[in-house]
Amino acid sequence: MDDDKPSDLDVRNFVFSQNIDFVLKSLNAYAQVFEGDSTTMVVFLTMARASVSHLNRRNAISGDAVDGIFPDHLRRPVAVLSIANYLGMPYETTRRHVMKLVEMEYVRRIGSREFLVSREILSRPEFAKLSADTYDFSAQHFRNISDHLSGGEDK
Repeated sequence: MDDDKPSDLDVRNFVFSQNIDFVLKSLNAYAQVFEGDSTTMVVFLTMARASVSHLNRRNAISGDAVDGIFPDHLRRPVAVLSIANYLGMPYETTRRHVMKLVEMEYVRRIGSREFLVSREILSRPEFAKLSADTYDFSAQHFRNISDHLSGGEDK
């Protein structure tokens, strides 16, 4: 028996701690785009993903996306109520954050009850920087944990 080999529990806890660091570093980068407001950030990200959820394929890059971003004609507007329900947040709280996003010009109003995160918004420099930063965070995170992952062995 190799006494220097970490136990499965050691590895899981190491990966868990690395995941915490990755999540916190990523959330901090995302929150900076939203003036440090993590709730506004979560509402925005939920809206952005909900508008293209019908287009996303699991673990695949879509040919429908242009430079990795879906064009507006493929996006679906989202309602405040659906975002509030999805996040389990009060409607009024969600509405306030959506209106803040409209004021920040990160979300466009479509009609009286629906909103859209457009391709133009996601193509802005702050999102391009965020994309590059989170790519780098992800690559570093993978390097930090890859040698410790089991490679799919049953435990």
